[in-house]
Amino acid sequence: MMNPQVHFLLNKALESLGNSNVDSAELYLKQASKLQANNPHVLGLLGIVYAQRGNYPDALKFLKDSLRILPKNPLTLSSLGNTYLELKDYESALDAYKRAIKFEPKFFEAWSNAGNALQELKRYEEAIVHYDNALTLNQTMQKLGQIKVMRYRNSNDLKRRLFITIMHSLLNQTMQ
Repeated sequence: MMNPQVHFLLNKALESLGNSNVDSAELYLKQASKLQANNPHVLGLLGIVYAQRGNYPDALKFLKDSLRILPKNPLTLSSLGNTYLELKDYESALDAYKRAIKFEPKFFEAWSNAGNALQELKRYEEAIVHYDNALTLNQTMQKLGQIKVMRYRNSNDLKRRLFITIMHSLLNQTMQ
């Protein structure tokens, strides 16, 4: 069971990230880390904060630390893939996305990002299959009303908001 104060701080960090306030999010996460140093959600979010700042070495460290504790977390695996994608390590990115898909086959963002990695690797036929799966899953989820996808011009904003929505859901499940 998660420490209630850590849960509170995680929610404040997510709220800060949702408002594009990375500095506040980092402060909340560092406070949470002092209370529960090996909390995989805290570590994963710290990884995301560092990735948003372009500090990819620290991002990789925190994301990998999170995955050592909670290795089947598709959101952290996808964030790891995103970090590798930024570093142009397309094989590692693809591996992380495939692991995310293995644990959450309906995770359309992981399918789409795996397509991006495959495209960079010039494996175009495989990329098309991944993009097709992502589009099908996204449309199906929208029709079922399981997820509301907001339309933003900036895809990074969409990714951040989707991640925050999903993390809130996971944190609430953890507290139950």
